[in-house]
Amino acid sequence: MAPEIGSIDVYRDPENLIESPCGIIAAGDDVWFTSIANDRVGRVRPPDDTRFPAHAAAAIGASTIGTSSPIETFADPHGRMRLPTNLFPDAYGRIWITCLGSDSLAGIDPHAADPAFTITAVRHPDLRGPVAIKSAATGLLWFSLRGADAIGSLDPRAADPATTVAIVRSGLIADPSALFIDARGLVWWVNAATATVGRLDPSSHHPAATVARFGPWPRYGAPRAWAPGPAGGLWVTTQNEPGLLRIAPPAYGAAPGILAVTWYTDPLLHSPDGVWTAPDGTVWLADSAGDTLVRFHPDAGSWERFTAPGVEGPFDIKPGPDPAYLWFTNKRGGSIGRIRVVRGDDGAP
Repeated sequence: MAPEIGSIDVYRDPENLIESPCGIIAAGDDVWFTSIANDRVGRVRPPDDTRFPAHAAAAIGASTIGTSSPIETFADPHGRMRLPTNLFPDAYGRIWITCLGSDSLAGIDPHAADPAFTITAVRHPDLRGPVAIKSAATGLLWFSLRGADAIGSLDPRAADPATTVAIVRSGLIADPSALFIDARGLVWWVNAATATVGRLDPSSHHPAATVARFGPWPRYGAPRAWAPGPAGGLWVTTQNEPGLLRIAPPAYGAAPGILAVTWYTDPLLHSPDGVWTAPDGTVWLADSAGDTLVRFHPDAGSWERFTAPGVEGPFDIKPGPDPAYLWFTNKRGGSIGRIRVVRGDDGAP
C-alpha cells in the first residue's frame, strides 16, 4: 500500500557533513543539494532505488529518521567552491553550482566514481555574488548575480565556459535572487532590493532592452521563490506578508507595472520560502519558520499542513526522480527530506 499524502522521511548524513543545506534538485536517479555552511555539495539516493535496497543502505551506515538512504557529500579538493548556494543540471548531464562566497560557478560530474575530483571552477570579473541558476532549452545556463545587480549566462558546452559569459545590466535589476525560466523561454527573477519581479527576453539581440520590472505589491508581501503554474503561469511565495502569488499567463505581454496577479494567504503561514507544484496541480510550500510543508489547493483556496520529527527550517523544495515525492532541504536541521504528494504508485493523483 502506497504511503499517504503528506508522509515525510528525513535523511541525515552519517558523517554529519550537511550544514545549512540550501538548494536541491533531481539529477538522473539521484537528488543533489548544496551544503552552504561547510562548502560542500551532496547527493541522496532514494530509498526505493533498486541500486540501494534498504538492507544495503543500512549496511553502508546510512543514518536516517524513517527509511534508510545513502547520502554522500563532496568538497572541492582545491577549495574553490565557497558558499555553494544553488545548483542545476545542464542539458549534458553535468551539475552547475553557484558559489556565492567565491564569486564563481562550479561544475561537477555526478556520474564519476569520485565526483569531487571532477569539480571545475568558472571565474570571470563579472561573476559577483551568483545566487540562482537554471538551464534554458537553448542549452545556456542563466544565473542571478546579486553582487553585480545583473543577470548572466554562459554556454556550458564551450571548451572554456568563462569565455562565453554574457552579462545583462539594467537599472531595473536590483539585488536579483531567485530565477526561473518559463515555458516560453523568458527569464524571470526576484529583485530582493525592491520587492519586485523582473523579466527579460533572451532571444532578443539586445536582452537589456527587454528588461521589465513588475510590482511591488505592498499588500501582497515581498516575492521570494518560484514554481511553474497552470498553463504557463507562475507561482511565487511571498514574505513579510506571508502568502502565495499567482502570475497569470496572459500577463506575459503586459507592460511593466500592470502584471495580472492574484494573492492567497492563510493566518497560519509564517515565512514560506521554496515552492513547487505536484502532479495533481496542488502547490507545496516550505514554510521555514513554521517547520512545516504546506499544501495549497488552488481550486478550493484551502490549505493543509504537514510536519514530522526532523523537519527543521525547510527551505528549498523540488521534485525528485519519482513524481510521487517532493524533496526539500532542512536548512536549520542539517538534513534532507521528502514528502509524498500523490497517492498512486505511478505518480497519479
